[in-house]
Amino acid sequence: MASEPKTIFMDNGKSWITGRLLPSITLADLREWLLPITSLVVVLAIWQLICTLLSVPEFVLPSPARILAEISTSYGYLFKHTAITLGEAGAGFIIANMLSFVFALAFCYSPFFEKSGYPYMIAFQSIPLVALTPLINLWFGEGVISKIVMAGLITFFPMVVNATHGLKAVPPLSLDVMKSLSATELQILSKLRIPTALPYILSALRISAPLAV
Repeated sequence: MASEPKTIFMDNGKSWITGRLLPSITLADLREWLLPITSLVVVLAIWQLICTLLSVPEFVLPSPARILAEISTSYGYLFKHTAITLGEAGAGFIIANMLSFVFALAFCYSPFFEKSGYPYMIAFQSIPLVALTPLINLWFGEGVISKIVMAGLITFFPMVVNATHGLKAVPPLSLDVMKSLSATELQILSKLRIPTALPYILSALRISAPLAV
């Protein structure tokens, strides 16, 4: 709930400016933030305690302290290769999302293309990508291209399915109203279909973004 405007008075008693108070932090807000942090600290403490008391070998389960020490000593190496991985995943993610939206538009506006191609998209999505890895490495080599292709495949199919559903999920009444007002297909797409599809698209992005890495 928005806070009420507050009038600030100067020493002469005249009101100078009106503004709004900053939202107050409640106990529930603190709990919402502190609970995940506390849980993480407890898990790390238990993890460290188990490794120390049971003398667990590092190759089996390294302790949090050992992991932090390794990160601090190999920061440059880890940062370099993390940047490479994120670059490859990001390239595949962006390219696949652009292509998938083009396919979703084709499925939305062409019943023939939808009936001939959409079932294969669903079927291909059910294939484990681990099974395709040898073929991708054989076709594209073991370099950057194959990694971009893998990240793209992970992203492509969820986005095609969700974007197609979203573009076709427009309320019929809203579509009829726009057509009765002589709206063009481009106007219907930009003002109705894409806003309707945004929750579906964002859901696909939320699922595929971590998997692409």
